[in-house]
Amino acid sequence: MAEAAQPKRRASAWPGRLILHLLLLSVAAAFLFPFAWMLLTAAKTDEEIAAGKWLPAMPGFRWESPYDTFDAQGKPITGSLQLLGLQIRTLDARIFNVAADWRASGGKNIRLEKGSLGALTWHYRFPSESRVTAETTFDFPCDPAELHKLILSIKPDDSWHRVDAELQVGQFAWRSARSSYLAQHRPTSIIFQPPTFEDETYQPKIWIPLKPTSLFSNPRDLADGSAGASPSTLPVTHRATLRIILTPSSTSQAVWGKLTRNYVRIFNSIPFWKYLANSLLLVVLTVTGTLFSSTFVAYAFARLHWPGRSIALLILLSTLMLPEQVTMIPSFLIWQKLGWYNTLNPIWVPTFFGATFTPLFGSAFFIYLMVQHMRTLPKELEEAARIDGLGHVQTWWYIMLPQVKPAAAAIATLSFLAAWNDFLRPLIYLRDQGRFPLSLGLLTAQIENRGDWSMIMAGNVLMTLPVILLFFLAQRSFVRGMSGSGLK
Repeated sequence: MAEAAQPKRRASAWPGRLILHLLLLSVAAAFLFPFAWMLLTAAKTDEEIAAGKWLPAMPGFRWESPYDTFDAQGKPITGSLQLLGLQIRTLDARIFNVAADWRASGGKNIRLEKGSLGALTWHYRFPSESRVTAETTFDFPCDPAELHKLILSIKPDDSWHRVDAELQVGQFAWRSARSSYLAQHRPTSIIFQPPTFEDETYQPKIWIPLKPTSLFSNPRDLADGSAGASPSTLPVTHRATLRIILTPSSTSQAVWGKLTRNYVRIFNSIPFWKYLANSLLLVVLTVTGTLFSSTFVAYAFARLHWPGRSIALLILLSTLMLPEQVTMIPSFLIWQKLGWYNTLNPIWVPTFFGATFTPLFGSAFFIYLMVQHMRTLPKELEEAARIDGLGHVQTWWYIMLPQVKPAAAAIATLSFLAAWNDFLRPLIYLRDQGRFPLSLGLLTAQIENRGDWSMIMAGNVLMTLPVILLFFLAQRSFVRGMSGSGLK
């Protein structure tokens, strides 16, 4: 009878398990939705965001232009590549509009057709030719050493083909260091710029670098006389040749270009690696200081007997009810008097002294978590250490720390999240942009690129990835640390 009843009980429990699993999957999907939304937004263009589409459209191989297509709102349009204008800017802020006489090369299926308002429609056809070129020759309006920016105004055809530039002025020549994609349909400008003083600044590098390919690495060397000549030896006018090279992108190359476009833009918009190094430095120092202060102070509360221990622990825990905003101004005045304003010291030094550094998880919480964990350890371990002649500090280092690794892993995880996402304290204490962490650096990208949400979401994805990776690596240790301390 019992054996016959078991299949019935299993059958009756199956709907409940199914409902439970569906509920768990729904909760997981709800938590994953913001990250999935950021990933999808980071793969979109501005036109797709303006159209309100949920999923980004994946490009394919465009073998010719013009071609008939539909815009992000579903309206039929003709995708065509147009050359709108050419401008040269000098280091002394002079602007020259060049009347370029473009001519096409690369095969019989390549031609330029003049349209309204001087725009040239670039007709090309692939895969008959591996690449096509539009070329113009003109009198360069300034000294090559004074070249600051070469601005090409175009109307892309959303083909995601790659654009490169070659500029030759007399004996000097440059080539673009990386390719630019023909994305979207709205008019835009591609800025080409040789090495200048702006390369060493923190401003957004929205230009395509021009790499010297001539005999002299930089025409300014010749103009300054360091190459064995003087400025008077240069002719007054220079004949220049500009080539715009269009290289076809296969379907996979076009998709890869669209998926990585906004990430490349965020890397060029801010000194990403500098901000990342600052964030990692703060994380390492903060986690180290928090683990040291939490375990050291918790050992005194959990294992040592001294007058007023319970009252001191109660006072420590009461600091959790004190908002960080209350102590913000006094703390700022203290660090300013010490001369630590505009340094990273006020952000990580307090963690070595058990100071609360976030409104949600502070050292008081971590100390209490470690106290609860140390109280579960047997007293025989300390007694054996005393017999062996160990002092309190040696007992803490050799006996206690190896036993509290799960709780220490939980504290390290929480302190990592707090330090990695910390925004308020860097905003208060830091003024020099070279010391910004990544959390504050993304704010500068948002301020300088208002409304460019696709690029901002790409930066958010890059900042969220380490947190997700940490969760998967430390999930088991975090759960063990929290459950083993009595805080279930």
